[in-house]
Amino acid sequence: MAVQDDVAAVAFAVETELGPAQIRAAGRRAAEAGRRYMRTTISESHATRSGVRYLAYGPGGFVRQMALRVSWEEAGAGRRRVWLSVGDHLVERARLLGIPLGRATVPALWSARRFAAALRSELTGAPRPERGSDGPAAPTSWPPDGAQLRRLTASTARSGRSSL
Repeated sequence: MAVQDDVAAVAFAVETELGPAQIRAAGRRAAEAGRRYMRTTISESHATRSGVRYLAYGPGGFVRQMALRVSWEEAGAGRRRVWLSVGDHLVERARLLGIPLGRATVPALWSARRFAAALRSELTGAPRPERGSDGPAAPTSWPPDGAQLRRLTASTARSGRSSL
């Protein structure tokens, strides 16, 4: 799947009975759910009568990684139709001596997915998804968690070499 397809899969449209203030509050809670420690922070940047813009920033808040827009309109009978759309987003690709390596990535994609899942569950009243991991652990992550430490210890005992 192409990077653009991954990003497009974050967008959704739902109907809700929540009012504009409640939708904004749900967005604030979803932004907190989308936060990745030391990686990406999502926060509200601009609000209007019919929508809210969120920006995802990278470590330290210096690099803008993605723009998200939540907009709504009256659907009648006290209901609103709410859309989440993804605007501009940062695409990275590792290079070695100018040669592209591997697949392009969107640094804020994990956060945007969690934000979208949390917002959708808040708007529809569905159970909120459990907060997952930040994705696969980097081989240099330290300190290792309990399961990772047991795996490292077991592989060290089998091979007779130290991997820590």
